Amino acid sequence: MISIAGKRKGELVLALLKAALVAAVLMHVALFAITAIYRLSNPFGLEWMEQFATQHALSMLRGHAVYSAPSMEATSTVYTPGLALVIMIAIKLGLPAMQTGRVISIVAIGIACFVLYRTVRREGGTPTISWLGIGIFLAGYMAANRVYDMARVDSSAIALLAGGLYLVTRREKWSRATLVGVLLLIAATYVKQNVGLVIVLGLGALCLSDRRKGLLALGGYFLGIGALALLLDALTGGWFHRWAWDIGSSQPLWMSDPFAIAHISWGSMIGAIIFYELPRGVPALFLLGVLALVGYQLWVRLSARPRWLQAARAAEGPLPAPPPPALADLTLAGSCVAAFLAALGPRLKVGGSINNWALVFYFVGLCSGLLLAQARRARRLVSPRVAALLYAAVLIYATYGLVRRAYDPLSGRAEPRGQYHAARYRELVQKIGAPVLAPQLSVVTELSGGGPQIMGVSLLDLVWSGRRLPPDFYPKRDRRHWKAIVMPAGCAKWPPFRGALDSQYVPVTPIKLPYFQAGGEVAHFWVWLPRPERLQPPSVTLDFELASRAPGGLSLRFEQSTYKGWVSRGAAFGRPLAESARVPGQLPVAGFEGKQLANSFASNDAATGVLLSRPFVLRGNTIRFLVGGASDPGIAAFELLFNEKVVRSASGQQSEQLARKAWDVADLVGRIVRLRIRDSGGGPYGHILVDDITITDEPRQPGEKPWAGGYRGWTAQGFAFGHVPARGALPGQLAVSSFLGERLINSFYGGDDATGTLTSERFVLHGNVITFLVGGSRASAAFELLVDDKVVLSARGQDSENLRRVSWDVTPWQGKWVRLRANDWGGGPWGHILVDDIVIVQRPEALPYWGDARVHAHSGLCTIPPWVGRGIYPLSF
Repeated sequence: MISIAGKRKGELVLALLKAALVAAVLMHVALFAITAIYRLSNPFGLEWMEQFATQHALSMLRGHAVYSAPSMEATSTVYTPGLALVIMIAIKLGLPAMQTGRVISIVAIGIACFVLYRTVRREGGTPTISWLGIGIFLAGYMAANRVYDMARVDSSAIALLAGGLYLVTRREKWSRATLVGVLLLIAATYVKQNVGLVIVLGLGALCLSDRRKGLLALGGYFLGIGALALLLDALTGGWFHRWAWDIGSSQPLWMSDPFAIAHISWGSMIGAIIFYELPRGVPALFLLGVLALVGYQLWVRLSARPRWLQAARAAEGPLPAPPPPALADLTLAGSCVAAFLAALGPRLKVGGSINNWALVFYFVGLCSGLLLAQARRARRLVSPRVAALLYAAVLIYATYGLVRRAYDPLSGRAEPRGQYHAARYRELVQKIGAPVLAPQLSVVTELSGGGPQIMGVSLLDLVWSGRRLPPDFYPKRDRRHWKAIVMPAGCAKWPPFRGALDSQYVPVTPIKLPYFQAGGEVAHFWVWLPRPERLQPPSVTLDFELASRAPGGLSLRFEQSTYKGWVSRGAAFGRPLAESARVPGQLPVAGFEGKQLANSFASNDAATGVLLSRPFVLRGNTIRFLVGGASDPGIAAFELLFNEKVVRSASGQQSEQLARKAWDVADLVGRIVRLRIRDSGGGPYGHILVDDITITDEPRQPGEKPWAGGYRGWTAQGFAFGHVPARGALPGQLAVSSFLGERLINSFYGGDDATGTLTSERFVLHGNVITFLVGGSRASAAFELLVDDKVVLSARGQDSENLRRVSWDVTPWQGKWVRLRANDWGGGPWGHILVDDIVIVQRPEALPYWGDARVHAHSGLCTIPPWVGRGIYPLSF
């Protein structure tokens, strides 16, 4: 009775597990159907890789080759062209581009599910077990980054691969069906090339069970892909293998590229794969199940009558013979392992953020169904408890997939605000007119009338593979070619082709765009316009830079350990550099830049000597410098020599305080000159101090004298702003980031407690937008616009040394006399302000102003991550 009761109890548990598993599977199928319907209607790209195939198709429609050299008008993609060609044909037939790609993906997933069902049924599984396999496949939807229903290559490649393996591994000998299967496998490779690893290993495993058929299939596959590769390479002048092979083969195991995240290492990647990637989508239970399937089938193949089976027959009577090896024995087991390796390889480049597990999840569902079918066929070899454990493992996996999904079937729904922002962006592009550059929104921009677009990610991949872009690419890039650029502000290093865009274009107005996934969430972008040439006030500098044209190999700031490019004569400059603010016996020295300066007080005022630079061609019309020490040129002087004669001379103020001075040398431009620091000795200040020599070339009106330096057109009051724009962080300050050039306004000269103002001269405001970078305190300092000496607009930092972009609409005050003021009233741990890159722009009427922004400016990224862009610095409209 006990054994009977136990048996009934085990059967009841098994039945309950099956019912629960069926319910979970039906939930996954229903959720995917609902999700696909919503995402199909989304008018915007759901993520950046969804644009790949569509962009490639649009490039070919413009008359470019299927693969060609990258240019500012066209780029190819790193994937083989199968899906792009289909989308191109669909667009020619008048079908919508992005939605067509999504329809193809959804149909492909349906085909893959049908093939999975047929495969499990063919290997002895019941309809219920076959549907379980489908549910397990769809359960990986979230863990695979929701790519099943996107206009990407993954789904189409899976469908072709599944159909090809199904036909090739039929139990019949070589037939037409086998040939069709090989053709499908070739097509799968020309949709996404990394499935080739799965195909080769799968067909290689087939050779062990049917040598003739496996060798024919493998040979036909290699012959087909080889012939197509040679044909495409010949038609594209070699660019096919550069895009689809060189780049793809260079990315896996690529650990030392300039764009990788700095903290990535082999250990961190392997740890992330084991402890993060696998648990979130491919549990260890599944891997154990696959190993069990492989082991069982190998045992069947290699041992027809194992000893333990003979002993079991002797003890319990005849047992049914093990099922004959068929599709599940080696082919799909080997394919599953290959799929895992194919997904794993590219992750070793960036730790899992590029490729995804869609291919693996198909084999997860397939092998789960095959494993359950195997248990059903070998009932006398698998006890009810083992079967219950097997069903429980699959149920845990399916349930975990639901939890990871977080019941989010509306993830691609185009919400009203998303549709509003998409329509507004489309209207903006049409008003501005072509060409508009939007490397992260290339497909949408081009489809909205923005002209031919380049795919920034493709160029990134090309640079990643170690190949430079063609020489003619760079002149086109550096031309002021686009009417506007759309991308996030504060991106100094990405994309790699960006070049000098920061010096040619400036962010003017922020916009919101539906970007990435998660229910139409919006990302913060900026519209960049060409920097103006005549709107800046002529007497007020707004970029705080001294564009140096110093000769190469000549030290002009004396921050090195030697007088590089200078010859020292006599005892006055016997020491290479003044390593501290003063030499023993000398009064305190102040007003120099950095940590070191040229100081002729070697041991006392009586020492004499000369520091003479090597000859160089003078390329600028102004020489600025800091000088201190003796005021009598007969005792000590800083001099400019031409034909070994003194043509300019300057001395100190009988003080250890250095002062900034300037020479107008326009009459000597292009001549060979020298600089000389001379100490003839004698007197109480018988020495000279020199630092921060800059040679610049700047426009000046006839008769206008060069300004000595510092804040040209600004008046500093108090001690906070010093006498000159700072070179980044000041002593005692944290590192300052995201400013342009070398100098900026920094009120940390006296520390956080120092106060002061920096006010510009009055000027007529000729533009309608003022855009600038600001950082520092959010409470005790501000950058302000003054009209009639009243503050009308102000901006503050975010208690950070990282500068962010702020834009003001100043249309109401256009044409009026205004001032700009940096105001530091001190106090607190962030009692200072940072300002840089003030630009006055005339926004065209076609471009609306959409409000100020508080967007975190990343120095190395060109994407605002969702956890940064959502709620921390919200747009104010």
